[in-house]
This record gives sequence, C-alpha cells and structure tokens, in this order.
Amino acid sequence: MGIISSLKSHTQVVASFDPMSHELVRSISGSASTSGRIVNDNAVLGISAAWACRRILSESIGMLPRSMYLREDNRNSHQASDHWLDEILTRRPNADQTAVEFWENLTLNLTGEGNAYSFIERIGDRISSLTPLAPHSVTPIRKKDRNTKLTIAEKEAFFRMDMGNGVTEDFPREKVWQVKGFGHDPLKGLSPIGAAKEAMGGALAQEEFANRFFGQGALPSAVVSFPGWLTQDQKKQAEEAAQKMAGLGQAHKVAMFQGGMKPEPWSTMNLEEMQFIVARRFSVLEICRFYRVPPHMVAELEKGASFASIEMMSQEFVMFTLMPYFTRFEASVSRWLLPAAERAKYFLRFNFEGLLRATSKERGELESLWVQNGILNRNEVRAKENLNRSDQPGMDDYTVQLN
Repeated sequence: MGIISSLKSHTQVVASFDPMSHELVRSISGSASTSGRIVNDNAVLGISAAWACRRILSESIGMLPRSMYLREDNRNSHQASDHWLDEILTRRPNADQTAVEFWENLTLNLTGEGNAYSFIERIGDRISSLTPLAPHSVTPIRKKDRNTKLTIAEKEAFFRMDMGNGVTEDFPREKVWQVKGFGHDPLKGLSPIGAAKEAMGGALAQEEFANRFFGQGALPSAVVSFPGWLTQDQKKQAEEAAQKMAGLGQAHKVAMFQGGMKPEPWSTMNLEEMQFIVARRFSVLEICRFYRVPPHMVAELEKGASFASIEMMSQEFVMFTLMPYFTRFEASVSRWLLPAAERAKYFLRFNFEGLLRATSKERGELESLWVQNGILNRNEVRAKENLNRSDQPGMDDYTVQLN
C-alpha cells in the first residue's frame, strides 16, 4: 500500500499502512464453502480460470486509452487533455504507478470484492494523487444522526480504514474515491467472490483432490486388514509402515506385509467413473459465467468454436462485459472526482473502438462509405488509422456522392 498522506484534525500527517497486517487479514478472511475450502481473494487467484478471467478484465481495461472530454453543447465534444484531472487519470495517478497499472489495480479489486477504493490527495481544490487501497481494509459507513427528519440519503457517509495493528481511522468522502460494483446496497457493491463462493470452493476442492490423487501415485486408497486386535504400539507401527508405501515416489515398489496384514482396495471407482474431467471443465464454465467472459478467452475450446463464432463472441465481450465497467468508471469519475460546477461540461471516456476494429478490408470499405456520405472527412479517417493529417486541399472537406 505504501505511505500516503491523510487529513486529521485539519492537519496533514503521514499515515503508514502495515502491509503485513493486511496480508494476514487477507489470508484468514473469507468463508468456507460446502466443499470445506476457505474462499477468499488469494485462494481464488489460485484457480486458473478465475485468474484468467480477472486478468483479462483488468488488462483489457488497463490497456485502453482514455481521456477527459469537454462537452460544448448537446452534439459536440472534444478531447480536453489540458484538464487537470486528465493528467491523473491518463498518465500519472500517483508516485508509484503508471496509469495502466492503476486501472488494472482498480479492476482487479472490483472483480474480487466488488469495490475499488483510492485515497485522494489534493493540492488546494484539485486532486493531485489517487492511490489504490486494499478493499478489505475499507468499510463504508452511514453516519447515524439523531435528527429523525433526515432521510437515509441525507445522512452523511464516511469510510473507516484499517491502518494496521488494530488502529482504525475515519475519512470523509472527499478523501476516498469508491467505485462500486453490481449490488443492491447503496454504500457498497456485492463481492463476486462471495457470490461465486460455492463454484470457487468446488474448483479449489477439485484442484486439491487432483493433486492428492496424483501425489499418491494415481491409485485409489486402500485398507489393510488384520486377523485380530492390535495393541497401540502395533497399530502405530502398522500405520507408519503403510505410510511409507504411500505417495508418488513409492509407486511400482515392492510392498512387504507381515503379521497377517492383508491389503485390500477401499474403492474401485476411478476418475473416469467419477466424471472428474467433466466436473473440472464445468467449473471453468461456471467461473466464466460469473465474470461473463467467453470461455474461448480462457482457452476452453471443448465445444469446437469456429472463427466466426469467436469473432462474434469477442465483440459481445466488449459490448456486454467491458462496457458496464467503462460506464461504471466514467459515471463514478463525474460524480465523485469532478467539482459540481464541472460535471455538466467535462467527462471521462474510454476509447474502446479499437477493440471493435474489423479486418483491414472491412475497415477500408466502412471508412470509404463514411467519406462518400459525408460522415467523416479524409483527415478524420487518417486520424483513426493513426496517420498524419494532410494539408492538401479538400482533405478537411465533407463530401457526398452526386448520385
């Protein structure tokens, strides 16, 4: 987390976060699924499908260009790269991160615990830095007020932050930027990990079962029977002898039994009969369903997806998976980071059109239609293709076919 500045009693002080404290909280937090596995952020990232889904979402949003825009009227707007917030959101969010890393961090937190928090530092009335916070260390709270005439929305909310070593501190909204995920609570979003607890727990249990199964030599467990009752010492010796023959390293060795010991298989059911591979594949699809990520993007191609279907699913990924994140971030910036006087004029926009680019042939045909019908001029098309503008006569004119 690093060191950030905080306001306390109208005096700027330095508050140091204890990373070890937060790692401890993270490691013991979470809840047990029916499978018996504890499901939390660290554990979930150990599932390959969950890691892939969250990485795809985070990196897709982090790599996109974004900018502040000025809305001149209801129809026209243009890029406002000279706006003071543009520097923070697109180039230098804080002293330790690039803009790519910052947006990846926010998205990772949003896809984990359903909320992304950043500590706000200001110089005067302008924001000078946004530093991501661990979502488990921040709790939004609605301030209780004895004035019963106030509505719930009018009662002030604040953020209680775990500073480490059992110390907490309260910060007003002006000091913490929160991006809420999907949910019904106006103060915080639902945790995708909590909602997918059973699916994630099942995937973790399958992973552990597979490791134990192959760690024991890929053989079913067995029992050893004796003709009579054993003393405690004999039982201990027998257990030690049996364990010496367990594990992948003992496979294909000759086992020696004595004293009437007789090994017998406990179960003859194998992985195929248990439909283990099918269950693991279904876990991948379940996790993809929770994150709304097309399975082919996490290398699940069992259904034999064609090129045409993958192309369509990739476009749907932009429209129905990434677009809600774009609008969520954009709306949150307008609501909480811009001064009230600027909210009607300025806005953040993610430039996602590059993700929808067609093939060179299809793109050329579409741009030709735009020029022929006066939708874009030739220099605007050149700009879309990252080409230098031309000063030749007529390049900035809008033309329409005479017929």
